[in-house]
Amino acid sequence: MAVAGIAHQVVYAIVTHQFALSSNHSIAAVERALTKGTANEIVAYLSLLAGLALVVGMIAILLNSLRVGLMVRWLAFLGMLAGVLILLPNVGATLELVPAFWLVMMGLLMARRWPGQPPRGGDPPAWEAGEARPWPSRSQMQAGRAGARGRGAPATAVAGASDAPPAPVRPEGSSRKRRRKGR
Repeated sequence: MAVAGIAHQVVYAIVTHQFALSSNHSIAAVERALTKGTANEIVAYLSLLAGLALVVGMIAILLNSLRVGLMVRWLAFLGMLAGVLILLPNVGATLELVPAFWLVMMGLLMARRWPGQPPRGGDPPAWEAGEARPWPSRSQMQAGRAGARGRGAPATAVAGASDAPPAPVRPEGSSRKRRRKGR
């Protein structure tokens, strides 16, 4: 994307120089010089393809880093949104604070200055281990807290297992509509 941006500026410089040296300075000549022409169209298509490749690459990398535990969930989703906003210049110009905030947060994460203590904050678990360690799920964190208090399951509870009693089962014939009709 950076190379396409530089190529775009070089093509504009060449075309504007040619326009300045020409004798035709009409509005049609300005439009033809700045928007039409083979070089302008090639650079425009390359910029579009480079932007699409950047967004697809960002989304793929952020999803995979989220899966292996290298990134916090909300930061990965914010990065995906920032990638889409980079591709859409008209929308992204009004929301340029989102990519800026994401870049600052990524800087904190890579400098290992992520705020808080694990499991809610601190460095992601995979950073210390050097292998894939996804963040614990909400049920695993609740089971760990309950185990730490001495009331529930141990901290190494299986995901999906809970100490909550099962929900009461209603008989097939009872429903709210039927009870309302009977009132």
